[in-house]
Order: sequence, then C-alpha cells, then structure tokens
Amino acid sequence: MVSEIFACLVLLASSANGSPRQETVARHEPGRAPPGEVCEWTSPQGKPFWYRVPEKIVPSRPPNLLFMLHGTGLKWGWAFWNYPIGNGGFRKNDIVVAPEGMTPGGDTFNFIQGKEDGDQIVALTDLFRKRYPIGNVYLYGHSQGAFFCYWFAGEHAELIQGIVAHAGNVLANVKFPRYAKDNVAIGILHGKADAVVPVECADQTESVYREQGYKKLRKYLVDGLTEQSGHWPLPVQVLEMLQWLDSVSAQTAQAAVEALLAQLERESIDLGAVVDGVQRAQALQKKSKADTEPDVAARIAALEQWLKEVETAVLDLLVKEKGEQTLSKPGFGTYTVLVRLAALHLQASPSARAALKEEFKAAEAHDKKVQAFLKSFVPSKKSLLSDAREVIEKNYLALAYEELRERTLLLAGSQPGEDAEQLERLIEERRSVEEDAQARLKALLRGKADAFRELHPEWKLPES
Repeated sequence: MVSEIFACLVLLASSANGSPRQETVARHEPGRAPPGEVCEWTSPQGKPFWYRVPEKIVPSRPPNLLFMLHGTGLKWGWAFWNYPIGNGGFRKNDIVVAPEGMTPGGDTFNFIQGKEDGDQIVALTDLFRKRYPIGNVYLYGHSQGAFFCYWFAGEHAELIQGIVAHAGNVLANVKFPRYAKDNVAIGILHGKADAVVPVECADQTESVYREQGYKKLRKYLVDGLTEQSGHWPLPVQVLEMLQWLDSVSAQTAQAAVEALLAQLERESIDLGAVVDGVQRAQALQKKSKADTEPDVAARIAALEQWLKEVETAVLDLLVKEKGEQTLSKPGFGTYTVLVRLAALHLQASPSARAALKEEFKAAEAHDKKVQAFLKSFVPSKKSLLSDAREVIEKNYLALAYEELRERTLLLAGSQPGEDAEQLERLIEERRSVEEDAQARLKALLRGKADAFRELHPEWKLPES
C-alpha cells in the first residue's frame, strides 16, 4: 500500500487569494504580546513567525497551541491572510502560531520532512510552553505543510495530541510509533477535485493509518469544489476538523463536554465523534472529581441521554426502511445505506452493537472483502475496473465502501472504456439513494440537536 503513495506528487501550492504580499505586524516577544493582537517574533532558529494569543487566558483552562503550516512557495503570513485568525473569528481561544519553514525553496522557505524543520516546531513548542499555560498541541498543515504534519506526528508523537493534514500525503519516511496509535489523532482533509495533490492520496493515507492501527482517525473529503479551488484554503472545513481534534483529545471532562456541544452546533453532525466524545467525557469525569464547572456531570448525563435517543431513532428508521428485506440478500437501497452508515458511526457504541448485532456482522463481512480488495488495488491490473465493479455491486454494506467507490471512479476517469462505463453507470444509478439516506440521517441528527438546545438553553455553546 505504501509504495502506491509515492505516485502522489507535491506540486506548487498557491493562496486562494493569489500570491500573498508581504505585510508587517508589531513585534512582541511571546509572554508580552497584547491579548488578541497579531504579533511577530523570531524563532530560536532565526525564522520569523506570526502568532496571536487569546483575549483572556485562564490557567485552569489552558489554551491549545495550534501551529498553522504553509505550503510550497508561500510565507509565514499565509495562515493569517487566508483564515480569520486576527479578528478572533478562527479558534479565538487558542494560541495560533504561523511559522516559516526552514528549507530553502526559491524565494521562500518550505517545510520538509527532516531534522531542521522538525527542530523548529519542537523549539517553538518549548518557547510557548515556557511563556503560557498550554493545553493540547495541534498541527495544521496545507499541501507541503500537510506532508510535514504526517512526518512530525511520527517523529514527535509525544509532543502533540493531533494533526489536520490538508491536501497532503503520508510518505515512506513517516514513522508510526506505538504510543501514537492510541494517543495522536490523525485528521485527513482533502478536496475531492484537487488538481495539485490528487484526492486518492487521502484515501491511500487513511488506509495506511488504519492498517497501522491508529484509533483516532478521520478522513473528510470536501464536495462542490473545482480542480483549482480544490487545493485552496477551506476555513469552515478546517475548523470542523480542529473541533474533531478537540473532541478526541480533551484532557478534562469539561473540555470534552464543550467539544461535544460544539459538535452539536454543526450543520452536519459527526455521530461517530459524538459517541467517542461521550465515552471520553465519562472516563475523564471518573478520573477527576474536581471539575471547574459544577454542572459538568449533569451535562454529561444529558448528552448520554441525547445519544440514547438518537440510537433509538436510528433503529426506528432502519426498521421502517427494512420492510420485508432480509440481511442475507437485501438488495441495494435506502435501508442498506442506512445500515452501513449506522455501522460506520455507531461501531464504538456497545448498546448500538447489541441492538444491531446482525447488521453490524453483515457490514463487517462486507468490509473484510472490500479491505482485501483495496490491499490488492493495483491500477495497472487489466481487470481491475471489472473486478472493482463486482466488489462494489455486492459489498455495499462495507465501512470502506465509499473509499473503494471514489478510488475506482478516479481510475475509471483515466482509463475510458466499456469497463469504466459500466462502473460509472452502476455508481450513478446508486447516487440518488446514497444522497437520500445521508440526508435522512443528517436531518435526524440536526432535529435531535435542535431539540437538545431548546431543552437546555442555559448551556451556552462555546464559540470557536
């Protein structure tokens, strides 16, 4: 699998606003920065960086430290030019740091998988830890910065809680330490139409981390972009992925609850993240009897109850859609898509696994066949498209169904012919059913979340 990833090349990344012009901001040493203002300082390695600290820092609830890493041919101000960091519209409660890469690349410097660039992030982490109380440490990287994030997460897993790698790829020199598999969250973000770094790199990267056994792993492919805009900054989606990091990396029960409340604010709620978040909040609350918020236990209990109601509603929806079908030969339809979505999002819920034992078993059986096919996925194989069509046609309950579908669609587009046409026809015939099932689940979750907010108006949801 890893050898296939070498085919994904790194090309020049550009700002969504064109070539950024150099701007200046006031220089203030970390520890003396005016709260909420964009400041510049120099790293121990002599490189400029911009940063912004929150308006208010509460030691009992330390801010996260978020590094925003630019792509090829860009400068350290890129993140502040493309994300509303300076006005507090983006992660206003974090310390956000945008450094310059160490490796020369024409008129600019890049982040390359190597000691110099790694040492600078380590030194900056140490610098900010000495000047401020720090909660979690996250890396966000775009394009070449994303490639670097994967490398850094392997080299310095003990320093960070998670990464969001946007339009990047995992390469051969990336390590997968045992500690990281349980403790470091890997967020993979990619536009489906990316002419610079192909979206198949995201699929392959997810497969690598899944095979390595990473427990905190999420891939987010963004629809509705052109080949050009597919490689541009995505503030809304990046924010969602960072909120996901919050949900799986919370260090206190209170932080876990806040991440869950933020999740319920999203238009498209990640049910799997809610399941993980509730379990994490429960575990953290048992560890500590002294939470900063006196009603944290009540909030956790309410979120537990919300999740139970959602699971019941999902079960009711499945019963309604199943009708006379059986799991042995149900045929592709809204019911089977909903079974797959339930298995995908509720697999970590013991109660859901008990209630949907047969459904989960069937989904896992389909998934084994799809995973086996993905491991033998060789684009040059002559019969690959016809083989893929057969696997897709029969194994629609598989958790990795969408990954196989997208990878084969990309291949079909580059290898026109009868096999490609049949594959594309099959996928197109199923598209409206897929969209209908996803829309039903989305509406169900959104309705339940709105009802939760109405029931608990006193719980102000945290701002990003």
